[in-house]
Amino acid sequence: TNAGIKTVVITGDHISTAKAVASELGLVAENEKILSGEKLDEMNDEDFGRIVEDVKVYARTSPHHKLRVIDALQKRGHVVAMTGDGVNDAPALKKADIGVAMGITGTDVSKESSDMILTDDNFASIVAAVEEGRNIFKNIRNFITYGLAIHIAEVLIVLATMLAGLPLPLIAIQILWINLVTDGLPPLTLSLEPPDEGIMHQHPRHKSEGIITNRVLLYSGLIGVLITLQALILFLWHISDLLRAQSIVFTLVVVSSMFNALNWRSEKRSIFKLKPFSNPPLWYAITATLLLQLAVLYTPLQSAFHTTSLTSLDWVWIILFSATTLIAGESMKYIEAKREKPNKRHIAQKPSLAT
Repeated sequence: TNAGIKTVVITGDHISTAKAVASELGLVAENEKILSGEKLDEMNDEDFGRIVEDVKVYARTSPHHKLRVIDALQKRGHVVAMTGDGVNDAPALKKADIGVAMGITGTDVSKESSDMILTDDNFASIVAAVEEGRNIFKNIRNFITYGLAIHIAEVLIVLATMLAGLPLPLIAIQILWINLVTDGLPPLTLSLEPPDEGIMHQHPRHKSEGIITNRVLLYSGLIGVLITLQALILFLWHISDLLRAQSIVFTLVVVSSMFNALNWRSEKRSIFKLKPFSNPPLWYAITATLLLQLAVLYTPLQSAFHTTSLTSLDWVWIILFSATTLIAGESMKYIEAKREKPNKRHIAQKPSLAT
């Protein structure tokens, strides 16, 4: 229930048997109503639709009753997962959004009609699959948000200086290098981030919600604009020495990207609430990226990338400016958490249901 998943039992067993099993599992209270297939036949679709979300146990049912329950739930916007093992479960497994057959006791017909097969026949495996699915979706969204911010910044930096009639802060080979190192290892390792604590206490997203949402675009845009401002300030500050100014901007974008990678270890949780080394590959990727950046700033790759060596003071300013990327990410998460907290008790979301 905390995960927004409601379990509904639909069985052909007698009402007393169904109630005893459901009570033992903690699905129903003593005085809770159980609907029989006979009673269901007496109800029209409109009447049944009004109570379908409140019924947790159906007894003495036939295959067509299962289809009717699934159809009623789907019409009310629920995502329905159906588990079954027999031949008579096949129509319902096919009708459900996600059909889950038993791998050990399931019939061949039920397996062919399903989308997934539980190889261990363990219902708890569904919960583990949901958690893994949520984490995969979260990580994909996070590394897309991370990448969008960097590309927005690159475009804005070049566009702003072109419109102002200034020399370019980044030349073509430097932009290609930024894309190579920031789109390489860091986003790949972000996909290895473990699930957030409490991920199974979140309500499921709506099935029509895509990976790229208004929130993703807003966060990417804000971080992209911030990195642009960082770059333009340092560029204009050092423009009297163009090669040095370009080297500073070039390095700043890479370092800011690494801070942004830390931002997107979690979509909503502060990085300071995460275990620092729960994703070691990310730290390896950040270290490798920074070492590669050092290689193009100093000999022997310096001439190929049109860079010059940076002073200790240059590095101090680069780190101070780029660190605001992490501060901004933390601030946005904090503001969003404050805005969501008062509304949590008042927002009613439709849970997914496993039947």
